[in-house]
Order: sequence, then C-alpha cells, then structure tokens
Amino acid sequence: MERRKIPKVEQLGQVLNTKNRLNSCLGVCFLTSILTFYFILPADIAGARTKSISIFSWFSSSPGSDGGVWNVPVGGHSMDRGRRKGGGDLEEKNTTTITTTFGTNVTTKITPVVPPEKPSVNVTMLVQPENPSANVTKKTTTLVRPEMGGVSENPEANVTTKITHLVQPEKVPKEVPKCDIFDGRWVKDERIKPYYSHRSCPYMDIDFNCHKNGRPDHEFLKWRWQPYGCTIPILNATDFLERMRGKRLIFVGDSLNRNMWESLVCILRQSIPNKKNVYEISGRMQFKTAGYYGFKFKDYDCSIDFVRSTFLVRNVYVGNGKDDSDERLRLDLLDDTTRAYRKADVIVFNTGHWWTHEKTSKGVNYYQEGNHVHPFLDVSEAYERALTTWARWIDRNIDSKKTQLFFRGYSPTHFRFFGFSLRENCSVLIYNMFLNILFFHVSDDFRGGQWNSGGKCHKEIDPIRNDTYLDKYPSKMTILDKVLKRMKTAVVNLNITRLSDYRKDGHPSIYRKRYDSVEQQVAAEASQDCSHWCLPGLPDTWNQLLYASLLVNAKVLV
Repeated sequence: MERRKIPKVEQLGQVLNTKNRLNSCLGVCFLTSILTFYFILPADIAGARTKSISIFSWFSSSPGSDGGVWNVPVGGHSMDRGRRKGGGDLEEKNTTTITTTFGTNVTTKITPVVPPEKPSVNVTMLVQPENPSANVTKKTTTLVRPEMGGVSENPEANVTTKITHLVQPEKVPKEVPKCDIFDGRWVKDERIKPYYSHRSCPYMDIDFNCHKNGRPDHEFLKWRWQPYGCTIPILNATDFLERMRGKRLIFVGDSLNRNMWESLVCILRQSIPNKKNVYEISGRMQFKTAGYYGFKFKDYDCSIDFVRSTFLVRNVYVGNGKDDSDERLRLDLLDDTTRAYRKADVIVFNTGHWWTHEKTSKGVNYYQEGNHVHPFLDVSEAYERALTTWARWIDRNIDSKKTQLFFRGYSPTHFRFFGFSLRENCSVLIYNMFLNILFFHVSDDFRGGQWNSGGKCHKEIDPIRNDTYLDKYPSKMTILDKVLKRMKTAVVNLNITRLSDYRKDGHPSIYRKRYDSVEQQVAAEASQDCSHWCLPGLPDTWNQLLYASLLVNAKVLV
C-alpha cells in the first residue's frame, strides 16, 4: 500500500502539538526567519505600501515597548502614550468587594403570604430606589426566591412575598474619578456579582447570551477593572437614569456598539420596579438587522437608543447592486443615520471591525471620493479619511454645549491557532513573526476577516495575565487619536482597547446559539465568535466607564 504523503500544514500542526513547545517555537522561528528574509525584507526595501513589522523592529523592540500603556485623560480626547504605573500582571487578591450593582443599604420587612406557616423575617437588601433624592417609604409587591434571597421576576417562584421598601437617600458618588480610568489592571473578586443575570433581561440577543446557550463557567464574571490612580464608582443605575431624565442617549456604530447598548439597557432596566415601563418603542425583540432601535424608560421620560452605522460613512451600490463589485464606500459622505442622532443629548460612536473585512482590507476599486473611485487605497488611509469626514460633520453640526460626545475605542479580537494560544506559549518575537508569515503584508490590525473567523477562543476561562502577550497599540486607535486632536468639538475617547485585550475569556466562542446535539456543538468550533462579548460580561465594564466619564464630563447631564 502506498504511504500517504502528509501535507506540510498538517506536519506543522503535529509539530506544534508536541509536548516540547519550546523546540516547536524555535522551529517556527527558524522557518519564519528564512521566509522573512526572502519575502518580507525585499518588499520593505522596495518601498511596498505596508505596515507589517520588519525583522529589524522585532529584534530592536522590547516586549510592550510600542504597546506600553496608553494614558487617556477622561476629560478630553487627547492621547498621551506613556509607561504604565505598577506591575503588569493581573492581581487575584481579594480587595474591597462590590457585592451587588447597587449602593444603598435598605432594611426590608418581608411578611410571607404564601406559605402562611413561615414566620416573618427582617432582612437587609441592596436595592435601587426610583429617585436618588427620595427619602420615603415605598410599598411594592414582588416575588422572592428564598434560596437566593433576592428579587426574582420568575413567576414560577415558590414563595410570594409582600415587600415594603424603606428607601433611604441613595449613595450617589460625591467625588468623580481623578485619574486615567483606562490605565489599570483586572482584579479577581470572587464575591462580585453582575448587574443582571442572563435570565433577568429579555432584550439581549441570543448571540450574546452565552449562559443561556450553554456556557458552563462563570469565572469570567469574577473580575473587576481597577484603575491605578483612583477608584471608579459602580454604575448607579438610578442616578444614571435620573441624569438622563427627559433626555436621549444613542449608540451609533456596528454590532460591537450594539453589544454595549444591550448591556446598558439590561443594567438600567434592572433598577426599574415595574418592568413594563421599559419597552422598545416599536415592540421589537430582535436587533440584528439594520435600522433604528430605541428603549423607552417611561418613569424617567428618557430613551436609550441604537442606530446601525458600520462605517459611519456611506455605503453605496451602483448598477443592480447584486454583485460585490458594484459596492462602493464613499469616504467623503456620512450615511443617512445622521438624522437619527443629530439632536441627541449623549452620543457614543464607534467603527472598526468592518474595516477588517476582505473588501475593505484589499481596497481595490472600492473606496470613492466624489466621482473618483480609487483603483487602490490602503485601508489605513481610507479609515483616516472616513474619520476625518465624520469629524468635520461633527464640528459643523453638533453643539457640544448641548450634546456630550464619546467615541468608543477599538474592541480587540483574540486568535488561537493549533489548539493553544500563540500569544502565551511562544515569545512575542515568534508570535509577531508567525502573524507576519500568515498575513504577509496586510496592514497592522486591519487583518482578521468576518466576525466568526480567524481562530479559536473556545475554553478560554482566564484573562491574559502578562502584559507581554498583549497586542501592540492598534493602528486604528492611533488614527483615531490623531483625528480627535484635530477636532474643534470635544469628544471623549472611551479607550477600552487595552483593558479589553486582556479578556480573551469573555467571547461567546461556540456559545452564540444553542445546539440540538453534541455533534452540532463540535461542528460549531469551526466558526467561533471571538469578536463580540458575552452578556453579562465585559461590555458592562465599558458602561461603568461610560458612567464614570459622564460624571467627569458633566456638561449635559447634571
């Protein structure tokens, strides 16, 4: 029988899966060095338009020398890239804990109605009063799960209780953070609880509801963000809504901003006693399609909205519009969603992940300005031109005295090849070299592809613990920093990029839907979501930082 010839890729996979990974990494290093000198260096010498890392930059830069920590003043939009303070590793020591999402001690008297034989008990609960300035007694009837000791919306709960809340003035933060709240570390806290549960909020997309889809672990919810120079307040939902009374906050961007929007809706809704007073204005329960969505919080006469705008600039079709070749991206025009947010009180923008897709990355006959279609335009240049168009529109049409503006930074993805994390099992040198061989001259941080491709993140249960393995500062963020500095209108940079880069454990991976069989779940490993985030999860921290930033930059919400 003729011996089967093993393909080279399979041979490489077998090598990388051996017990001695050091030797495997050295082999990859040797192979990569040869390919680099033959393919990458000649292109660099020839002046190719690329931002790939050259062999010289690998050897000359120390780990994190280009990454470091990027200090972003919350009160403005400038970027000061300096060296971080303190150590780089995550801390796992239990420190001051946040046991709930709320901050008010309220003595609650529970008089059992069913079953009658159970005696009355006095308990201390943490609840959100409707009005932060209130000091009144409020009577509400709710359902209580005795085994959890908390309030449940489950109509099948086995004990009905009549609860009288003695509401005390809520602990609204008296001092605002006075440090760079994006420069810090993740601290393990076993007693921390999420703002809501996967069962308590019906408005999160099934793609984000990882626990409902069968994710077995909860450890990724046991970490809290701790800035080095100060402490950030927990997101006080009642205070947030009180500041938003009679106003409108809108998220504008791609599905990562929808991820953040759904998180905020769930956090704020949890504080409302009568959940019927929170509803989507059109009655919709699914939010993945293009369009405008808005949640009305009737008790506060405010709304938390989302409008899909993946590029911020206009995506157009010529001809019959059925073929990808007929698609163009107008870098000189914003899309039609501007009507939705022109007069909003708070706007949170983002764009990023759609710039990693194949057509945008290639930049061939795709980008258009006026009547001119560029035969080729580098994606980094196109991204800067699009953001410049957005910035000019903001400067001309938005009054910063009436509208508070934010731009949420790029949310990183996490790659894993050959069954283990390249970042954490090989040196930074080899990791960068390996990525260059895989992607050749695709511009830095504009590589990747669709949201459900480009590697694996399944079974990741811990954050990255060593700064050495964090990615370098994304070129998209460098471009954003430059554009924001040129603007006349103040825009707060929600620079969540680095703090999110630690959290390789927070993605849906295969838990983006439920499976009818083990075979389906195994097959799903071929198309994992390592781009979006589980809810509850990391976007809750983004919103906590949004809340802290609103306290610091209280121009509109007072």
